[in-house]
Formats: sequence, structure tokens, C-alpha cells
Amino acid sequence: HRMSVFHNIVKSPQVDHQWFKVGLAASIAVSMIKAYMELYEGKIRKQKVQYQNYRSCTHAVMLLILLASIAFHKSLWGLYGGMKTMFIMFLFGFGILLQLCLFLPTSVQNGIAFIGLTFFLQQYQ
Repeated sequence: HRMSVFHNIVKSPQVDHQWFKVGLAASIAVSMIKAYMELYEGKIRKQKVQYQNYRSCTHAVMLLILLASIAFHKSLWGLYGGMKTMFIMFLFGFGILLQLCLFLPTSVQNGIAFIGLTFFLQQYQ
């Protein structure tokens, strides 16, 4: 709240918005692959979703997460500097994403991701 992260991401000229869009696109891709693997392959087709069966999807998600992380760091670095950017990313990753993944079932996670990303895409210019 004190750093006005959401407001700065949306409005600040010091945020590199092109890199932020790359991170947002990578996050959407991760969310879509996650939903496909968990809901379609796991629930509808009744396939066991594990690394041995889906290595290429696992590696694609790992690369997309790396790309999103680098892009978000690069976009926020100009405004917040190194330590604050890492602190913001740490708080978002462990304070929000990890908690959602641990406490909510996958169908709810995918719904929240869809609603949250849709809302943020509408707010982001």
C-alpha cells in the first residue's frame, strides 16, 4: 500500500510497460497451460498428470515462468530499484500466489486466474 504498486504499474511512466506486457503475456500463457493440463488432461481425459507424461509442457511452463519473472523485474526495476523490486516480487509470489495454490482447489485457482487476469488486462493500458 505504501509503495502504490498497482497505481504505479498502471500509470507511472517510470515503469517499462513493454516489458510488463511481456510478463503479463507469459503469465497468461502459464495460466492457460495450467488450466489445460489440470482440467482437460487430468479431469476430462482422466490422464495422470505427471512429469514423465508431459515433459514438454513442464519445460514450457518453466521457461514461461522464467520469462515472466525476468520481464516483471525489468519493468519495475526503473521505478523501484533492485531491492524493492525483489521485495515486491517476493511478496506477490509467496504472499499471494503460493497461498492461493496451497489453500484452493485447482478449479477455483483457474477461475481466480481468469477473473484476475481479465480484470487486470482491462485496467492496464
